[in-house]
This record gives sequence, structure tokens and C-alpha cells, in this order.
Amino acid sequence: LEAGDCHPAAVDLAPGQPATLGRSRENAMVVKSDLASRLHAKVYAEDGRWVLRDFGLNGTKVNGSRVTGAVPLADGAVIQIGEVRVRFAAVTRPSGSVPVGASTPPPVTLEVANPRSGTLSGSVSRAAEISSTK
Repeated sequence: LEAGDCHPAAVDLAPGQPATLGRSRENAMVVKSDLASRLHAKVYAEDGRWVLRDFGLNGTKVNGSRVTGAVPLADGAVIQIGEVRVRFAAVTRPSGSVPVGASTPPPVTLEVANPRSGTLSGSVSRAAEISSTK
């Protein structure tokens, strides 16, 4: 991470299983920043794509632009909450993918890179991940 911290290192998602991000330990990904709200943002599937919705008082940015309501997440999008910056990136699993219809986005993994090496850990199928930006 450039600054800040978030845990766990990876969160697997599938359509119908949104992930919340924020300061509360009840979130799928806990963002350790004084500028993060308890429930700051949610990543979920809608109309065949992955979307981020901002709930935070201090705002969320995607690719440097402040989010108002909800925005679609494209491969490589950088999400910023407080000092924490993470990347949403699509990856393909070599096998075991779940067949996905045209109107259903693929399962995703929200994953933070190892801040020391900058490499991603864990395995993913047809997925997307959030990793630290360096």
C-alpha cells in the first residue's frame, strides 16, 4: 500500500455476494484509516458489471474522481478511501471457472498486494482483485 492498511488480504465475491469496505470489523474488508467511515463503500454486481457505491462522509475516489452514489468498476480502477489506495483488476483462473451468463459479471476477489514485495498472494479463478498501487 502507498499508505494506510486494510485487512483481510483477500475477499472472494460472486454475484449476489457483495463486499463492504470500511472501518468496522464487520466489513468484508476493514480499512484502517481515520477518514474511513464504519461502512464506507460496497462492491456488488449489478446489470452484468461490478459497481462501487460510496456511503462514506469523507468520500471515496475511483481513478482520482470523487464518487457520487455508485460507479461501475473497470479493470485497473484505483479505489481510494482516506489514505488507502487499492486497485481493482481482472484476472483469469486457469481452470474451475463458474460458467457466467452475459448479464452476470464473473466472480471476483478483492485482494491487497504484499506491501513489501508488491506481489499478489493467493489463487483466483475467473476473477477480479483489488491490489495495492505502487
